[in-house]
Amino acid sequence: MASQEGLSTQAEGTALKIRKVTKRYGAVPVLNGIDFELREGEFLTLLGPSGSGKTTLLKIIAGFEHSDAGRLVLGGEDMTRMPPSRRDIGMVFQNYALFPHMTVEENVAFPLRMRSVPRREIPGRVRQFLEMVDLGEFASRYPAQLSGGQQQRVALARATVFGPRLLLLDEPFGALDRRLREAMQLQLRELQLRLKLSTIFITHDQEEALIMSDRIAVMRDGRLQQVAKPEHLYRRPVNEFVANFVGEANILSGTVAEDGAGRRCLRLEGGQMFPLPASKGTTGQPLSVLLRPEHPSPVPPGDEPDSTITGRISKVIYLGTTIKYLFEAENGLELHFRRQASHREEVLPVNTPITLGWSSRDLHLLQ
Repeated sequence: MASQEGLSTQAEGTALKIRKVTKRYGAVPVLNGIDFELREGEFLTLLGPSGSGKTTLLKIIAGFEHSDAGRLVLGGEDMTRMPPSRRDIGMVFQNYALFPHMTVEENVAFPLRMRSVPRREIPGRVRQFLEMVDLGEFASRYPAQLSGGQQQRVALARATVFGPRLLLLDEPFGALDRRLREAMQLQLRELQLRLKLSTIFITHDQEEALIMSDRIAVMRDGRLQQVAKPEHLYRRPVNEFVANFVGEANILSGTVAEDGAGRRCLRLEGGQMFPLPASKGTTGQPLSVLLRPEHPSPVPPGDEPDSTITGRISKVIYLGTTIKYLFEAENGLELHFRRQASHREEVLPVNTPITLGWSSRDLHLLQ
């Protein structure tokens, strides 16, 4: 079972329960016992590579597909076999799915008409939601007359105007350029918080997931790997896959050994010994640890960090606000480390000899 932090004791209640959901296409398993809860008003992101099962899970929640086993409970009501029309769920897709023959106003009004909202209430409700997404002046235009970002905002207004019990978003910003994508991320999050919408968002972009989410559920090959808050996921991933998928990672693998001072250390194949946090592990035990690139740093004269390693800079990547370095030790071990760029600090050139150091507290043990 995937690691999940603080799942069942939250006072805010549960919007959606997913219990042991399984799905196969023929002999191919797509989802393997998916099990988690979405809290009321929470923004939860399903994060994973293509083929991990994210979209299939979203389709099952929406009712477009049925699971082979397991249960889905929305607001206390079992909806495992309920048709999509009765689930009261809003959806936003990457391709917008707007009606081209309808104006913006008509597109947003459509779900209200389908739910038999009194006709006199519809115009005011539509205007309210178009103003929320900054499209009040575009009400009479058709989708073909709008930019991609504007069409996406129409789709968002249409998916939320009827007050859905749940909002589902399947990579809605995938077709947008970076600047517009970042603007839409902020606008969606503001709208979700304002309306207190319970939301499930799909992306394969780890930066987008870290920016937007209350919690992130990492998927791989149809299984949940970990469900946690963004900062916990980044700092304390449960395994090597999560560590590599969420942020950059240095993974050091070896066996547990003791040094001359009696400290538990990680012994690498090349013989280096790096002290472990709080004397973790049993002597001889295989072990992998995570060292994020922001932790190793050049050792100033007179400083004595827990671990040091000597080598040279083999690659430099300048990113404006940060500089990424690839470090190669004398025995061939490679590490990434990252520094803040500033006018006071020169970029270290390739082949610069250097000693890196870090604290044992910077190491995180992986399962």
